[in-house]
Amino acid sequence: MRPTPRLLLLLFAGCASTAEVPAGPGPGVSLGPPDAPLFVVALHGRGDTPENFARPWRALSATAEVWVPRAPQPRGPGWQGFDWPVTAPQADVSRRLTAETARLWPEVLRRARGRPVVVLGFSQGAVLSYALAAQHPDALALALPIAGLLPEPLGPTAAAAPVVALHGTADRVIDVAFGRDTVARFRQAGGPVTLHEFPGVGHTLTPQMQQVVLDAVQKLAARSR
Repeated sequence: MRPTPRLLLLLFAGCASTAEVPAGPGPGVSLGPPDAPLFVVALHGRGDTPENFARPWRALSATAEVWVPRAPQPRGPGWQGFDWPVTAPQADVSRRLTAETARLWPEVLRRARGRPVVVLGFSQGAVLSYALAAQHPDALALALPIAGLLPEPLGPTAAAAPVVALHGTADRVIDVAFGRDTVARFRQAGGPVTLHEFPGVGHTLTPQMQQVVLDAVQKLAARSR
């Protein structure tokens, strides 16, 4: 049985980073050489900052240029890509999500300068990652959503970009059932998709998850040289 839209909203409404890092003054953080063969976009969670979310991905800068953009809307000590009220209907949530990907994608392409693009994200950043994979199947080399989902109205309706998803089985903010449902819909649409489940892990980013992401990016970077 698929999760109900209302339950999805109730779970996701509380989705915010546990990091209490003061909001940074800049529009984002860049890591790694600008002439690297691969361009990685790392999207932070709701209420987080690019300065905080850049920390787990410094190892990626050995093989890729990494850009951690700052989400546009203030939320608590950090930022969010879009608001997700508990009572918002799915059509409204989908509209807000689509507006944020439409704002973000042109800047991704400008910074990538024709290089293969990887997008990874945690929580709300994972939601955006799933959406970009569905919207840009030919332009995106890989999506790595961590602890996320994609609202059902947004598809995908055709084969998406390759997706390697990660989700903890003890996640109480975005239940793993939502991740499984999202991956199943991507698989039904014909896209290459894998889900790594982490037993006992809650709504957090673990070193084991970081290693899966690092291995996937390094493998892609080796093919891009």
